[in-house]
Amino acid sequence: AVVSTQSTGINKFGLINEVASSSSPACTSLVRKREQKWCDMLKDWDNLMTNNYNKVRKRCRKGIPHSVRAAAWIALCGAANLQQQNPGLFEELLTKESECMVYIEKDLPRTYQLHEL
Repeated sequence: AVVSTQSTGINKFGLINEVASSSSPACTSLVRKREQKWCDMLKDWDNLMTNNYNKVRKRCRKGIPHSVRAAAWIALCGAANLQQQNPGLFEELLTKESECMVYIEKDLPRTYQLHEL
């Protein structure tokens, strides 16, 4: 399937760039198949990472579908395991002040110049 690009204003992530247009049935079918494969992998994540890591790596290189990307990254970086080991820590950290926030807030406009903040 041919994927065309067109220049648009702002994409769904708030960035100005070229956006791929993949409205053909073949592209949609491929995306749905990949989404289903990722959903199946995420259901059996620990077993898959232990016994079939090469499959995970191969599928990562093909690309993680947008619809499952958040769940995939949580699994890939081990955040789910860390949350189980440290219940309530994330919520606790959210309530604390951080001296780093001043620098992060200063740097955001420079880092994401094309982002609609």
